[in-house]
Amino acid sequence: MVCFVSVSVSRKVRSATNRVYFRRGAGLRACESKRRVKPKTKHLPPGTFPRVPAAAPRRYQGEIVEWSDEKRCGFIRPRGTTAPDQVVFLSAKSLSNRTRKPAVGDVVTYETVILENSAKNRHLRTRVRAENASFLGETPHSPRPGKYNPPTPLAAAYLILLLAASIFIREAIWILAASLTLSVLSLVEYAYDKSAAQQGRRRISESGLQFTALLGGWPGAAVAQSLLRHKTQKSEFQRTYLVIVAVNIAATLGVIGLLFVTQR
Repeated sequence: MVCFVSVSVSRKVRSATNRVYFRRGAGLRACESKRRVKPKTKHLPPGTFPRVPAAAPRRYQGEIVEWSDEKRCGFIRPRGTTAPDQVVFLSAKSLSNRTRKPAVGDVVTYETVILENSAKNRHLRTRVRAENASFLGETPHSPRPGKYNPPTPLAAAYLILLLAASIFIREAIWILAASLTLSVLSLVEYAYDKSAAQQGRRRISESGLQFTALLGGWPGAAVAQSLLRHKTQKSEFQRTYLVIVAVNIAATLGVIGLLFVTQR
């Protein structure tokens, strides 16, 4: 009888111990499962892509082998080249440090652009030009992207004004049609000029781009500058362009006012 009681008691203790171990094991498995939970991934809407920072322009290093103080220009021999014809044209305007006088033997770092194949540049020994150049050890000048904002909202308001004027003044429809046609032409010219600049082909002169804008295609030029980011870093070009915009708006308002008075 005593043996039976002891056996039954030991079985109860063993079963209770197993339940405790099972519960502890479940708790450990629960903790492990919590640890193995994958972090939530942020799913982007279809058709969208994560933003990738734009790559910085490639910089090269070379030595100034020729320099003229009178012409304020010279030539750079890229590092690793020994051929005399493999040089890069350097202008004083392309140097970030304007206070230091360049000299033969100075080592500089620079970016490159390909000059257009025009009569103006045929006298040069090379069509490769240095931009944003700086002396070795100096921090290169980094232009602020987006500093200039093309007047795209003003162009949209201008076209809306012409559309509203054409409703009340029949002759104003011709101004709207001419402005739209010239704007499309200006947009095509900007796109071609940027493509030609990247591929080294013959480009459209800046005076040609400005002339199309002066005739009435300045809204298309504003759209092209905003979309293509072309001619937005040249301050002199932008000053001339803004003067053209002001002249166009003033002339258009004057013509519309004159048509409105004569129609009454």
